[in-house]
Amino acid sequence: TESLALLNHARSWVEELNKKFPNRDYKATVSDINGRAVFIPRFLHPLPLPPLNATTDEGTTTGVGGTDNQIQYQRLARFVSLIPFLSDTVTFPGICDIWETSDQFLRTMAGDDEEHAVLLNNYFLTLNKKSWVAM
Repeated sequence: TESLALLNHARSWVEELNKKFPNRDYKATVSDINGRAVFIPRFLHPLPLPPLNATTDEGTTTGVGGTDNQIQYQRLARFVSLIPFLSDTVTFPGICDIWETSDQFLRTMAGDDEEHAVLLNNYFLTLNKKSWVAM
């Protein structure tokens, strides 16, 4: 559970951004599957990679397909894309947008935009690839 101080600071930060850029949507916290407000960066962390038949060394090239790292990034993106898309309105009817952790997402093997984006980001973080989640 987030501290009241963090939640208040996050709310103030979002209010400042909304004043400066009123045509954009900002979030600092989201609801988890228990309905609690969670600071979004808590969802972002390196995650053990799935077995993909690809081991890589930094900068090793494989010819036409690009570097081994590029191939691994593509395989990870494909792996994540193969997990079925399931809207929160189907999974959690009548409830606002819910974010699952990557572990929860991998257990349910279905999720929406956020779960797919966060999982791929977390795999990229494991590979020290600069990545961001923008929704």
